[in-house]
Amino acid sequence: MSFMTGARDSDQGSRDITTSALLVSGRTFERHERHWYEEGNFVFLVGNTAFRLHRSILSMRSPVIADLLRIPHPLLPITEKTNPEENMIGVQSVELNDHAEDFAHVLDFIYPTSLPGTQTGHHKVEELMGVIRVTGKYLIEDLKEWAISALGAAHLLPSAKSSPKALLENKSLYADPNFCVKIVQFSRECSLPRFLPLAFYSLATAEWDLVPGGASCLDQLSPQDRTRVHEGRLALSKAVLEKGILHPGEL
Repeated sequence: MSFMTGARDSDQGSRDITTSALLVSGRTFERHERHWYEEGNFVFLVGNTAFRLHRSILSMRSPVIADLLRIPHPLLPITEKTNPEENMIGVQSVELNDHAEDFAHVLDFIYPTSLPGTQTGHHKVEELMGVIRVTGKYLIEDLKEWAISALGAAHLLPSAKSSPKALLENKSLYADPNFCVKIVQFSRECSLPRFLPLAFYSLATAEWDLVPGGASCLDQLSPQDRTRVHEGRLALSKAVLEKGILHPGEL
């Protein structure tokens, strides 16, 4: 598993980032506004954001991070750009190959170390997907399972509040083919097939002439998943045709 990465453009301008710039080995990072603890004893560099955290807290929640922290890391000078004389000599640091915003959302649950019980509806689809990716990578199983459940209950799966028809007609969800493609990619990446059926159904029934950019978004899928969409479209067309021939009054 690779933890090293360069700065990511998608992390620039994040609403979670402060203006307190740091220099680490000639590169500029921004302190995270919530997760920079002066008493922290390890610095994680994610994208272009720096998180100063506690070894013990992270190690208790993630066996992967616990193993990572057992590896000796260089004691790099971390300098404030506005005060070059202020060096944090002796604080180890490591770069992680994650998105800063996703990493920050996971830390929101770890500090304090309790899972929210009633905040499901307050988290966006993208936020929960990011939490699932990070917690899956670092084996934070309780938070991963909570986020999977919240993603399904609040957004992606039918429920007492949201019928399949309502979900398929929601323009911010399955009525948007680009959203469906993202769900398919995410489901494959995180091995969550429960989120595939509605996404594939929507893609197979989309009226591509009315979709901006047409079917080009399908190019983002794997060849196997593109084939599944086309096969589903043919199967549905065949079913409608057969029903029209055998039971024309029902159409």
